[in-house]
Amino acid sequence: WNNIALCAYYCKQYDIVLQCFKQALNLCQDDDLLLADVWYNVSIVLISCGDMQFAYKALKIAVTANPKHGEAWNNLAILEEKLNHNYDEAITHFDTAHDAGDYLYEPLYNAALAHYKVGNCQNALQKILASLQIFPNHYPSQQLHQRLQNEFNIL
Repeated sequence: WNNIALCAYYCKQYDIVLQCFKQALNLCQDDDLLLADVWYNVSIVLISCGDMQFAYKALKIAVTANPKHGEAWNNLAILEEKLNHNYDEAITHFDTAHDAGDYLYEPLYNAALAHYKVGNCQNALQKILASLQIFPNHYPSQQLHQRLQNEFNIL
């Protein structure tokens, strides 16, 4: 039901998305990993609809159900930054996301960006270099790396 809900959403069959997610949630109450995946997918739909507050709550449920859900931690961190302007908490969540999925480059890039925004260029450089180790062709990471290099050259 979880995948059917996503398929329905992406096919613009909005009338059945909610029912599919409800069915998915009913069927996975005893499986925390599936429960986290369903709530993560609910958050994706909510974010794309613009309901950031409900998406934030859905992601909180997802990481409570599965503390090792790296993608959920990453998106929760992004919303923590955007909604609450809490960069320290966001950076902590990005680190948790990377710890949960060391194959993910997004939390490293996002943490680098958050560090850069608060003026912590040394940590930003460390995170962006780690991001580029995982995905060397990620253009936004390359751009941030270049910007950081330029700032260090000025100093």
